[in-house]
Parts: sequence; C-alpha cells; structure tokens
Amino acid sequence: MDGLRRSGSDVAVMPYQRREGDVVRPPAPWIRAVHARPAEAVTLADRPDVLVSAIPGGKIFRRAFWDEHGFVYPTVLLAGDQRVAAEAFLKARSLDITGVPAYTWRRMETSISQGHVTAAAVHARHDAMEAVLEILEPLPVARDERILQYLRYNIPNSLLKLERADDDYLDALVERVPTIVRAAPADRYASEVPAQYRVLHALLASGDHDAVWRFVRAEGMQPEMHPSGVEPSGPTVYLPGWGADDVDPAAYVLTEEQTAARALVRSVRADGADLVLDVAAWFPNVELADPVLTVKTDGDLVDVTSGAEPHVVTSRQGAQ
Repeated sequence: MDGLRRSGSDVAVMPYQRREGDVVRPPAPWIRAVHARPAEAVTLADRPDVLVSAIPGGKIFRRAFWDEHGFVYPTVLLAGDQRVAAEAFLKARSLDITGVPAYTWRRMETSISQGHVTAAAVHARHDAMEAVLEILEPLPVARDERILQYLRYNIPNSLLKLERADDDYLDALVERVPTIVRAAPADRYASEVPAQYRVLHALLASGDHDAVWRFVRAEGMQPEMHPSGVEPSGPTVYLPGWGADDVDPAAYVLTEEQTAARALVRSVRADGADLVLDVAAWFPNVELADPVLTVKTDGDLVDVTSGAEPHVVTSRQGAQ
C-alpha cells in the first residue's frame, strides 16, 4: 500500500508462497521470475510477463479503480479469477510488481482448482483461457505472452493428469488444446514450449487416442527418462513414438532452456587460504560423451576435481 501511494498505480502484484500441510514452499519458478524484477508504475505492455500471476491472493487494487470498472470475482467458476486479473492488468493506468511476499496460499487437494481430473474441469479451464485471450486482443504482445504462458505452465498441469485420467478427459484435451496451440506465435512456440509438450500437442491434434496413451504410459512427458542426440533440426530427445508416430521431427527438438546445465552448490568450506566448493552440475536432457569442466572466477581459472557422480532422476511412475 505504501508503494501504491508512492507510485499512484492502480494495482500491486506481490509474490506468494504455498502451504501444503505443515510445509511452506516457494511458488513456481515462473512466479519467482516475475517478482525477481520488481518495478513501479509500469503498464501491461511494459511487463506482459505479469499475467502469469493471476490468482486473487497477493493483489491489492486501488478501490476507486476497482469500482470504476465494476470488477467482480465469480464465486463458483473454475479459473474465473484469471479473467479478472487479465482485465484489471489491461485497464490499469499502471501496475506495481513487488518483491515483497504478501500471501500464503494453503493448497488443498480437495479444492476445485487443484484436484479435479474431469472433462468438465478441462472445459472450464479452457473457457477461462479463451475468455482471457479475448480480453487481451487489443494488446497483441500481452495476448501472445499469455498464450505461451498457458502452453508452458498451465496446460502441462492438465496434460500431466493424463496419467490418472480416463477417455472422456482425453476427449476434452483433444477438443480444446489444439485451439490454443494454433493461436501461439509459431517461432516462440517452437523455441519456448518444451519438446515433450509439443510432441503431445501434435498427438492430440491428430486425434490418435492410442498414440497418446502409448506416449503417456511410456513416460513421454519426462524427457530425462529418454536418450537424446543431435539431428539436422537440432538437439533431439527420442521420446516414445520417435520415428513411428506421424509427428514432425522438429517437435522433438529440445528448447534452449531444456539443454541448459543445472548446478547446485552442496557445501562451501575454507582449506587454509583456499575456498573449496562442492558443486553438482549436470545436463538433465543432454548426454555428453566426454564432458570436460572448466571453472572461472573473476576471470581466473580455478582447480577442478571431477567426482563423476551420476545424477539420478526418478519418474512419477517410479522408474530411475
């Protein structure tokens, strides 16, 4: 509220944390990324990435702005809060994006937004998505960003539920997901949406239910579980159905984000005048034949001793 008084903005958007039972967890990485870049008095055109923070919690609206536009949160509609957030962000004269955590979201498996694996839930979520995209039509840069957010973060949540879904649920995905895919800007879709989802989108668009179920049951949505290589179109993960299903080979090409290294500092200690770091580093989706690691700090090379420990991934179905 102090920030709103200072900036004159209509809406403050703040980060939140999630509480599951007795455990408090940070929000998803894409939520953290938005709030890692705080800003005052920006517009939606300046920061379309803010659209990913759609939940009602963690928002403060200037009352005069709320009343001027007659905003109302729906009481029963699944994902209806997304419409209010999109319209408010679009109509706000300016927004504040803060780095101050302001809300704890108690996540409950029984909630309507979290636990329902039904065709009706798929249709309700997609009705909300399509309503948001209609609201954002006057600002194409924001509409494109929201489409990519849906395909990277929201729709995967529905796709992952296929592991415990039925044919009616799959029918709903076959009907609704291709519409969002077709609306996406093609260049950003190919470079930003992970390969496993692009492949599954192609299978959904084909309407081949048997191919979808084979892909899901063979853990196709976890690229870490499958070999990779280099094809003419780029670094490729050989997901179930590669070379057999009628899917463009380009769909199997890993994104830049998927081929980036991961690193974790496990300990830091002093050894005389030296500082010793124990670091685990790995590529989750790329197999290197003979990796060599070189580390620099402030431009100087430092000594590296390789431990050559394997990074083990456990799938949702229990395989390693």
